[in-house]
Amino acid sequence: MTRATLELRTAAERLLELESSAGKRAGRLPAARRVTDRLRQVLSTFLGAGGYRALLARALNLAKSEAPELSAVHLLPDGAIEGLSSDDGNRKRRFTDGEVVLVAHLLGLLVTFVGEALMLRLVHDTWPRVSLSDLDFDEGTIP
Repeated sequence: MTRATLELRTAAERLLELESSAGKRAGRLPAARRVTDRLRQVLSTFLGAGGYRALLARALNLAKSEAPELSAVHLLPDGAIEGLSSDDGNRKRRFTDGEVVLVAHLLGLLVTFVGEALMLRLVHDTWPRVSLSDLDFDEGTIP
């Protein structure tokens, strides 16, 4: 089992925090859903809808092995994720950890397939306020 590195988790937490803050003003979708939806909009241009869905499916598979609480999460045909919400406070905290792992694996796969520079560019274009320049992703790639 490959685990998400500290750098990837930190990057994921920053993106989730931005989306969590935006979510208080927007809808009730979980932060990980908003992150993956925004990445889907950008990456589908390059990968196509099927390519993005395959990338997210791999990230979800890796995340489920690391965070079993994601077992109820699945992909919809359009590449969106479903099953992240929960009403239980303790379970909600675990889902937050699962969300971090899921987004971290998605970012790690991007580093593996397109490289650190392009992943950082895509993230920066999507979330201009996030800073990831202090993180070293070369050590955080996922095979």
